[in-house]
Amino acid sequence: MRHLITLAIVGLALANSGCFVFDEIDKGMAMLEKHSPPSKKQGEKVEADSGLSFAALRERGQNALGDLSVKVEEAMAKAPDPANVVITCETEGRTEFTRKFDCLSRGGRVR
Repeated sequence: MRHLITLAIVGLALANSGCFVFDEIDKGMAMLEKHSPPSKKQGEKVEADSGLSFAALRERGQNALGDLSVKVEEAMAKAPDPANVVITCETEGRTEFTRKFDCLSRGGRVR
């Protein structure tokens, strides 16, 4: 009788665990679909929703990328802020390359 009850409990546990596994697989597939790249059908949907073609949207993105690269080049051409240059810092017997403010805030010595 004991073995029958134990067998029944184990059988119920195994039967219920399968549902949990399939639920987790379904949740994972939903997340995968949510975060996956758009398909051609979704591109057609974008075109229908916004009135712009996919090529026009791609061109708009490329123009934004060009604007960003121009801004990065302008920032790189500026002279660095003297208070924010990298210096040699000696802290706790080690030599590190950090910003002057970071070195001083950690109790280091500017070299």
